[in-house]
Amino acid sequence: MKMLERIQRIKALARGAKDDGVLDIPIDTVIRALEHLEMKAKETQGTNLTGGRDMTATVAVNDFVRRQTKESSFSYFEGSEAVLIELVTENLDKKTPGFVPGSFEVPVPPQGFYSSVVTLEAGDALIGKFEPRAEGEKPVKTMRALKGEKVPAGQVQVIVYDHATLLRDKQNSTDADFEIASINATLDPEKSPLTPEALDRNHFGEDGGTPTCRSAEEYVEQHKISRAYWYNKANLADDRSREEMHQLLAAQLGLSVSP
Repeated sequence: MKMLERIQRIKALARGAKDDGVLDIPIDTVIRALEHLEMKAKETQGTNLTGGRDMTATVAVNDFVRRQTKESSFSYFEGSEAVLIELVTENLDKKTPGFVPGSFEVPVPPQGFYSSVVTLEAGDALIGKFEPRAEGEKPVKTMRALKGEKVPAGQVQVIVYDHATLLRDKQNSTDADFEIASINATLDPEKSPLTPEALDRNHFGEDGGTPTCRSAEEYVEQHKISRAYWYNKANLADDRSREEMHQLLAAQLGLSVSP
């Protein structure tokens, strides 16, 4: 029996054990680990969802990435969604597995992309907020930079998730094989790792996170890389936050604010 078939059979047995309540260990953890092994086995076999050029694979936009606009605090693409989908489709064979099982990084040409990541200097002002990343999620703390502006990107990685992963977590927006979930753009050629907060959300299975099935040692090592990159970097504050800050300061100074 092939390795992939064995993993799938064990996963089915594990789900049955969960339903019967016969195991004392956290069976959800076992199932997620098996799903990770299943993904790796598919990579070895070169199936449609994990590697190699496949012109039959379909790509669509996930609703989550639509928050990345010119006015937002995130990097963005100035072209249409149709052009973005075309770019990702053309470069899908270059994808590499992301840190989260079921996610992939697709490198695309940087033309038309803008980065919201800025390097901080001592004394730079930051603005904090406590709000959900998307409708229906619990609020999270964020810190954004007030100084700077978005600049043309030097390198871009588009993050896509396969349909099975999104469907499992009820986060799919379409029935496409892959959905574009994030645009990661930086000015320099260095790829930006996940933020420490995103790593925590994924590793601990918090609201809005995706299970990684990584060991504690892998998590700690990735956290070191993340902290080293992000300790003096931040995304720019969005236009709405800047306006709110302007109004708050004006009110504290007793100044009138134009509508």
